[in-house]
Amino acid sequence: MKLRIMEEFNKVSKVFINHYDDYNLIHHSKVDQDNMFIVVEKFFFRNSSRASLSIVLTNKESYCEATIIGSGGGQGMIFKFDWGAANSFQQSIKGILERNGISFTEY
Repeated sequence: MKLRIMEEFNKVSKVFINHYDDYNLIHHSKVDQDNMFIVVEKFFFRNSSRASLSIVLTNKESYCEATIIGSGGGQGMIFKFDWGAANSFQQSIKGILERNGISFTEY
């Protein structure tokens, strides 16, 4: 999923890092002055599955671009499917932005 976020790069990165601090924030770092990479993982005990997000934030002239890739899976021979958990986790990005009053468009 790609989003064009109508807010400055530093504010968007802080919103994501602060929100996902409650989850298992695996990694966040600036790749260079205009790019940040964030990896988040969430474990679900009820079905022994996990979902993860890889987020790349890119600073553009008048907006911030976010590329979000979700993945997930379970344990065992039958439960290696994510059953939509990765997509749901990926779509939650929109809610985070909306709750913080940040406008965006998906493309």
